[in-house]
This record gives sequence, C-alpha cells and structure tokens, in this order.
Amino acid sequence: MNTLKGKEKELFNRISEILWKDWDPIGVFSEDDEYKDEYESYVPYIYRLAIEGNDEYKISSKLTMIDVENLGGPNEYKCPQDKHREVARSIIKAKKEIIDSK
Repeated sequence: MNTLKGKEKELFNRISEILWKDWDPIGVFSEDDEYKDEYESYVPYIYRLAIEGNDEYKISSKLTMIDVENLGGPNEYKCPQDKHREVARSIIKAKKEIIDSK
C-alpha cells in the first residue's frame, strides 16, 4: 500500500493507529512503540473494507475473524465483540472525516 497518496494514505495511517491504540486484542500496546508493527499486516484488509464502503458489521466481523483465527482470541485475550464493533465504528468515522469530507 505504499502507492497511496494524500487522503488515502492518511486514512491508511489512521487505521493503523486505530488498530494499534484502540483494538490491540493481544495487549501488546507499548508506550515506547516497541511492538508498533504487530498489526500492520492487517491494515490493508481493513483499509480495503473501509474504502469499499463496508458497514460496521462487515468490518467488525473481519476484526473478529483476525482475532480468533490469527491472534488466538477472544477467549485467550479477552477482546469482546463490542470492542470489535467500537473499533469498526472508529474506522468508519475516520473514513468519513478523511475521504468523504469535502
């Protein structure tokens, strides 16, 4: 996704921050950003869903799938379904602010 420019790149970076600071299902958040790249591989998938105009349900479902299939949650790491929905709403809000605004 390094070919993104302008608003698209801004949204991509915002989604990365949201996943890092707000989602963080395995609890690696660190003030010194030691593990900052932990969720980077998921950003393109979530970015694509946001750009395509998917709703909260579709995005939160993808976050849940990533958590359960790739990160071992939600039982092990206690990332509740409402957290996935909350993060999905933040991503949709970011898309509206960055891409959809004039």
